[in-house]
Amino acid sequence: MTDVVSLAAELLAIQSTTGSEGSAVDFVSRWLVARGWNVALQEVSRGRANVWASRSGGGAGVTLSTHLDTVPPYVPPRLEGTRLFGRGSSDAKGIAAAMMVAADRLVASGEKRVDVLFVVGEEKGSDGARAANNLGTKSRFLINGEPTESKLASGAKGSLRATIRTRGREAHSAYPHLGKSAIEPMLELLPTLRKLKLPSDPVLGETTVNIGTIKGGTGADQEAGPGLGQGARGRRVRLAHPRPTIRDGAGLRDRSRCLHLRHPTAVELGGAAALRARLHSRRAHTRRVHRCRGAEKKRRRL
Repeated sequence: MTDVVSLAAELLAIQSTTGSEGSAVDFVSRWLVARGWNVALQEVSRGRANVWASRSGGGAGVTLSTHLDTVPPYVPPRLEGTRLFGRGSSDAKGIAAAMMVAADRLVASGEKRVDVLFVVGEEKGSDGARAANNLGTKSRFLINGEPTESKLASGAKGSLRATIRTRGREAHSAYPHLGKSAIEPMLELLPTLRKLKLPSDPVLGETTVNIGTIKGGTGADQEAGPGLGQGARGRRVRLAHPRPTIRDGAGLRDRSRCLHLRHPTAVELGGAAALRARLHSRRAHTRRVHRCRGAEKKRRRL
């Protein structure tokens, strides 16, 4: 007789966040095969598969189903008294373990009209559930395992996922007026989502909205060109010009006439505009470094 808590702990010890469910799929499949179940793996994507198992070829009975993936980060299992903790203990590896043990006990008692289905990808996009729609099953009923405080739920909210994009034009951070920010219009747009009139249901309640991820920008605070100290914040910019004119030496060190800038804003270099064009050439840059070092060696000999 399998102890359900021990089985759940074994499942919890397997890292199976969405996209990396392979090890959990392998564990569940082997466990079922060892107990005489007919197991079929339905590939969802490379290294990821749904687990479909039956004892009578998929009879007109009931299917016990839940998912094997979890949300990140991975949290290893621990037992404190009568409580089992760990990522997935409630949602939904603990449920999967309970279904595996319950299905096996039903079969042992003589009931064979029971199947199990464990899907991947439920926590992000439900690609496993969509693939499972193509399985040629004959079950009349499906019990889906999700944490519902041990209450039977006869319905669930659907979901609509949307990707919203705003576009801009790149520019150096020192010259923002030459570009167009894609982030600022997004900041104006997102608060308006709360003002939308969305449907409600007398049983399921109000529509809920979640803004999950925001990404933007391509190179904020990157190293600036010569004389543009503002973009060099927190970084060191090396100028290989042999003898620049310096009006404010704050934060500078002079090594063989090759300047190492450590101050982000209090530096002004004479002739920086003319120097900037020459720095685009790697070969010209190398020649300047060599001249710089050669000049230092010549001074030492003198």
